[in-house]
Parts: sequence; structure tokens; C-alpha cells
Amino acid sequence: MYKKILVPTDGSEASFKEVISASNLLAEDGEIIVLSVAKQLKQHPLQIKKDIKKTNETFIEYAKENVEEMKKKFDSNIKVSTKVVVGFPAEAICDVAEKEGVELIVISSAGERGFSKRIIGSVAGKVCSISNINVLLISNEEKELIKHSTTKKSDNKNKINRDYTRFRNDLYVLLRFISVEKRLNSDYPEEIIDSIERRIKYLDLIYKTLNTHSESEYVNVKEYFKKYSANFYSLYKNKQPGIEFVNKSEDNFNIPDNIITPLTAIINELIVNSLKFAYEDYDVEKKIITEKVTKNKDICEVFYKDNGKGLPDDFDKDNPTGLGWTIINALVKQLDGEVKAYNSDGMCFEMKFKL
Repeated sequence: MYKKILVPTDGSEASFKEVISASNLLAEDGEIIVLSVAKQLKQHPLQIKKDIKKTNETFIEYAKENVEEMKKKFDSNIKVSTKVVVGFPAEAICDVAEKEGVELIVISSAGERGFSKRIIGSVAGKVCSISNINVLLISNEEKELIKHSTTKKSDNKNKINRDYTRFRNDLYVLLRFISVEKRLNSDYPEEIIDSIERRIKYLDLIYKTLNTHSESEYVNVKEYFKKYSANFYSLYKNKQPGIEFVNKSEDNFNIPDNIITPLTAIINELIVNSLKFAYEDYDVEKKIITEKVTKNKDICEVFYKDNGKGLPDDFDKDNPTGLGWTIINALVKQLDGEVKAYNSDGMCFEMKFKL
């Protein structure tokens, strides 16, 4: 969960979709900042200065109306502040996010009115590419799912689909991380392509497992990981023969489906890291990767281990240099979790977060 979320708006119906996603991801004591960027016209030699000034003032007033309208959409129990700035939209959004200490930007991928369809879409894309802060891109599909949710059964089904849509949009964040790796490792394009392909596959697998597992808003951990793990491991057995995958998630408890998605993604990234690094130039009689998800009162505990060569001596989980651990840290932060990573006959990872 995030303590400070920035929600840009252009006043369109599409931007109001951000309200639901931002509210769901906000920590209990968190704050929403609603932002509108007012454009400003520069004076042309044939234009009257007074007219330009009046037009620019109108833009600012319109921006103020936008943020106030957006603020009304949030629950009254949520702390919401508003901000209006002047400038180029994408740059201004990223600048405000940095200055305000924002942890997440939630932005719609498309506006709804005429030319703004192209404008806000291009703004969202640019924000994703230049921001140093996590960005959640809200797509048109989520709007349709919300609009057509009419019965309790379809509500639950659509909630799972909305969660997938929401997490699928997190792919833009993952791709932003990948673009960083691309700049750092431009000499290995095939490795970058493989990385993108692998993550798209496991995101799709998460969706398929959730969508066929249950129509409830809660997922049984034991049943889910039994089904998901079998499918996930099959993706790697051909590429990494001789590795035994052991799932010890035997506790029979339920967790919300919006938690199971980032949780699964964390385990996936750990497995990918192990396959990539743990057994490189390292001989072991039998390669074993173990995962376990348990519940202790209201705390979910995750244990992961491989029996490879372990973490490097200079490894710092809080300041990772690789893409995998960067993604893991972002997902752990989303769950507001606590993490330990250490060596004990291989790499061990422990995480705890409150349900």
C-alpha cells in the first residue's frame, strides 16, 4: 500500500477512473494529491497581450475546477489535497511527484473528449517513460468492467478481471524497469526480449489461474499455489532441466485476490533470479527450489529458498543493481511488507505482511 499517491486529471470522464484504483492502493493514513496542469499560451506578434493573459487565466480556472471535481469523487474519509501548476503536462506531473515525495502516480491512458483522447494518452505514455516513480496506467477496459458490473456474481468476476487489468497495467512499470536494463545492457538484446516475454507469460498465467480458480473476492492459498505452481514450473522445466520445484504451501487459508497477484509476482521474480544466477558456474548434486506461504494470526509469511551459490557478498537488497530485485522491492512495497534476504546453503528470502 502507498502512503502518498498523485492522481493527475484533465477533467475528462476517463480520468475519474483513477479514483477507484488510487483508493484501493492507498494506505490507511495515506494522502491523495489531485493534480491538474494548466497550459499557457505564449504571445504571438499578431496577438494582443491582454487577450493572451485572459485566456491563460481561463486555463488556470478550468484546472482548479478539474481538481475540485475530482476531489469530490473520493470517499470523505480519505485525505485528499489539490494542486494546480502551469507547464507541460508530463514534465509537470513528474516534477510535482518528485517534490511532494509521491510513491505512486495513477494516470488514465486515454481521455474521452475529441483531441484530448490523443493528448492524455500521450501524456500518460511520456510519464511512464520519464518518471523515476512507479506509475499505474489505467486502461479503458477497466471502465467497461466497472460500467457493466450489475449483479453480485458478475461483480466478483469483474473484480478479478479489474484486478488483472490493474496489474496488467503495472506491466508498464515493469517495462519501464526493463527499459533501464536495456540502456545498461544494450549489447544483449536477446536477453532483454526474453525478459519481457517471460514476464508477460507469468502475468497472463496469474490472470488465468485467478479467473478459473474462484468467483469469490478471496483465494484459497493452498489450492491456488498448487494449481499455479504446476503451470508456472512447466514454463521452465524445458529450459532448466534437472531442477526440482517444491511447493510447501499447505496452510488452508484465504487471502484477498488483490494481494495474491503481487505475492505471486514476487515469488516468480525470485524463481527467475534463481534460474538465472544461483546455479551459474556452481555444481550441486540436486538443484532444489522451495517456496512456502503460511499464515500466523493476521500475518502472511513467505519463505523461499534455492540451494545454489547464494547472494553475492556485496548484495544490498535495498539498493539493487539488477532488474529482478528492483521489481521485487516495488512489489514488496505495494504489500507494505518486511523482507529479509540471506545465505544459508543457498539464497533464502523471507517476507511478512499484514493481511
